[in-house]
Amino acid sequence: VAGKRIVVAGSGPLLLAVAATLKERGAQVVAIVEQAPLPRVARFAAALLATPGKLLQALRLRRQLAGIPYRMNSHVLRAQGEQQLARVVLQSGARQQEIDCDYLACGFGLIPNTETAGALGCTITDGAVGVDRWQQTSVADVYCAGESTGIGGVDLALVEGRIAGLAALGDLAQAAPHIASRRRWQSFAARLAKAFALREE
Repeated sequence: VAGKRIVVAGSGPLLLAVAATLKERGAQVVAIVEQAPLPRVARFAAALLATPGKLLQALRLRRQLAGIPYRMNSHVLRAQGEQQLARVVLQSGARQQEIDCDYLACGFGLIPNTETAGALGCTITDGAVGVDRWQQTSVADVYCAGESTGIGGVDLALVEGRIAGLAALGDLAQAAPHIASRRRWQSFAARLAKAFALREE
């Protein structure tokens, strides 16, 4: 990607991480295009005060990406070019805008990977592996943690893994104190999902 003009579009904080990685690899990120409207993104950003580590991470990413336009309430309407991509057309509110680029990186969120759990016969609920308070699935002695139980980020995945590992060892007394931390990160994940929920179009 070195030297290539790239538009990063879609929804969620991963857009910033992708843009930063591309920039580190020598790409020219010409725009970050977020479909969520400014008020929702601003509310989410203000709520980061409750999670100082995430706030610092966000500030570092924004500093790395200083000078790159961050367009909210916008999405890619069309990708155009003859033999290869030459430009994208953005829809920003009622207005359309063309941006010249070589590549388009586009992502509208993540979905849980439930293939292994499904193959084992675990119950899948609302697109994610269903687990109890100890991260045990509907199949005896099968525990599940991380993105397969629902998209929630690395902090939620780590605490779920701790609970699952301790519960699998039969040490529920050691697992129990982590349940409050899991609730905290589940709450963060819910705020994230609400802030960056896809608009109808």
